[in-house]
Amino acid sequence: MNRRRLVRRTAGIALLTVLAAPAICPGVQGTLIQKDGRRQEGDLRWHSLEKEYVVTSGNRQMRVNPSMVAGIDVPEPPGLQEAIRNVELGNYNAALSVLTDIMKEYRRLKWDTVAARYAAEAHLGNGAPGEAVTLCERLIAVNPSAQYEGEVASMYWKALVEAGREDKLEAILEEAIKKGPRPLAALAQVRRGDIDFRKGNFEDALIDGYLRTVLMYTQQKRYQPEALFKAAQCFDKINRPAKAEEMRKTLLAQYPDSEYSTRARVGK
Repeated sequence: MNRRRLVRRTAGIALLTVLAAPAICPGVQGTLIQKDGRRQEGDLRWHSLEKEYVVTSGNRQMRVNPSMVAGIDVPEPPGLQEAIRNVELGNYNAALSVLTDIMKEYRRLKWDTVAARYAAEAHLGNGAPGEAVTLCERLIAVNPSAQYEGEVASMYWKALVEAGREDKLEAILEEAIKKGPRPLAALAQVRRGDIDFRKGNFEDALIDGYLRTVLMYTQQKRYQPEALFKAAQCFDKINRPAKAEEMRKTLLAQYPDSEYSTRARVGK
């Protein structure tokens, strides 16, 4: 068999394998809650080609469009908490295989987004932001709203910054600031600052990014420590040490237990 024919045959086998792959993900026992209040209990699956849920109970099978779904109630996947602890402890490789499997098995079944958030953090911890971006975008392809909502969005944005994909991120941030809930908008301002900071535009990072969160989103306590810490860095960069010290004092006084307060104390 000549080389060209071998290549064609190999490609053909690969295509057949893809076509033969099931369009319906493995099922998980749980409850699908519809917007009209009905609850469908049984084996829940996501059909990726038809883009709908399939609920199987005994011999009965029901298909539900996601626009009709109010919520999904399924038990937490085995091994998820241990994987999360491994990520928090820095044991990234030990966590990744478990988290990746959960993403596949629980696609559009609630826990895929939790697994994706920690898997992305693990890739970032391994110094592989490109892998984190790819992983998040696989989830976003199935659930487009994930790029603007929740924990996946925050990790995706961070990964885009670290991967140098600022152009793509800027459009997402603009949308989040205009239409997103205030917590997400506060984070979007911080990530906007990160983009300018990486480019060396420290005044823009300060004014259009970090200070906006510090001054305009005071109720979003989760993102205040990072914004204060990075605002102080910018003030240092533009040679305004008194303002930098003011930011650090506020950070240490109001958020003493934050990781950013720890970094401020040791000068990192």
